[in-house]
Amino acid sequence: MRRFSRVAMTLLFPVSLLTALLPLVQFGPARLSLLDLGHLMLGHMPILPLYSEILTRLGIYLTPFLYPIIVLAGAVLLAALVSLFLPEKGAFYLALVFPPVLNVGVFFLFQQMWDKLEEVRPALPFFSLEDTLTLQGATVLIWGLIWVLIILLALLGLSLTLAAQAQTDWTDILPEMIDPPTGPERDADEQQYRQQVETLERTPPSLEPFPREETPSSSPAPACRDFSGAVLGQSGRFLGMAYPLQERRAVYFTYDGREVFLQDRQGLGALAEVYYVKQYQEYCLQPLERQAVFLVSGQPLGAGRRYFLPRGTELYLLGQGHAFSLA
Repeated sequence: MRRFSRVAMTLLFPVSLLTALLPLVQFGPARLSLLDLGHLMLGHMPILPLYSEILTRLGIYLTPFLYPIIVLAGAVLLAALVSLFLPEKGAFYLALVFPPVLNVGVFFLFQQMWDKLEEVRPALPFFSLEDTLTLQGATVLIWGLIWVLIILLALLGLSLTLAAQAQTDWTDILPEMIDPPTGPERDADEQQYRQQVETLERTPPSLEPFPREETPSSSPAPACRDFSGAVLGQSGRFLGMAYPLQERRAVYFTYDGREVFLQDRQGLGALAEVYYVKQYQEYCLQPLERQAVFLVSGQPLGAGRRYFLPRGTELYLLGQGHAFSLA
């Protein structure tokens, strides 16, 4: 929808110039378009139901406005061209600012041209022509509707762009940037987590790994100084169980239709990749699917983005029934 708004908005810039072909003023028996007035400014005599003396006088009086009209038309085309190369948000801002500025210039220019038409108007009765000078409202209405539509498309596109940007920025928020919940339940969970980490770091025997399709080579859990990460189960059948990691070696949260487990290769049903970086004592997590990995606050982590998470981060995979923490 944002792309449609931008394309339609940009195309309407040059389309607005086509109103120069429509009748703009009724001058005596002639309906003059802006193109007809331009021919008169250039010294040409378009076929109109007016005497050549009147047409010549109109051309002389209106000639000073030729270059301002060309400048305004060029500004419209230049704005359309610039809009094509601007970033999406910049193009929408341009479409909001340019129309008011342009139309203020058009208003003052046309007001001065109208004064010149009024000066030539007394010559109409002298040639037995209808003494009429009126503005063609339909043409003005079409011009105004085009620019109003440009502004509305810009507002729509800008609102969608800002909403998408806000969602992207929010998915980049890491757990340490969010105020943790407080209360007795949080304190109890934290105490349980600390006990699990201490057990993992101090106990040399190998720990029970989570079920997985392909069992990696088993090795005893490292001593504290050689700790290279682990994932702790926090719910269901994996509550209290640990899956030891190896330094910078990725493992994958995988869903088989019934439960989420860890395995050392990326297969069908892989939801996220995680590995431990000993140097910074952080975990690097990359969700592979949308709406698959959540913080305890319920905020989803964006697919395809890498998050460096501190030890102790708690995650949900596909909901609270599959809870894990990074030891």
